Amino acid sequence: MELTIRQQIIELLKIKPMDAGALSRALGVKQRVIESHMEHVGKSVGRKFEVLQPWCADCGYKFKDRSKSTKPSRCPMCKSEMINPPRFFVNE
Repeated sequence: MELTIRQQIIELLKIKPMDAGALSRALGVKQRVIESHMEHVGKSVGRKFEVLQPWCADCGYKFKDRSKSTKPSRCPMCKSEMINPPRFFVNE
């Protein structure tokens, strides 16, 4: 039996934290497809699902209260576009 895309995402996130881009490359699907599944993955995994929040590579600002699974376009503090995307992890 073949795993669904969400099951494949969960299995990869059990191994190591990954961002949507890395998951996209690993599974051979577009990044937007991965991003659309992340909320559902979080709900199905529950408390084991962890989001390592995005942060600005230039000034270090952390996007602590962000609920979206996508990368912010720019930093509200220094206006830099050098943002590290959120990474996801399933902690067993």
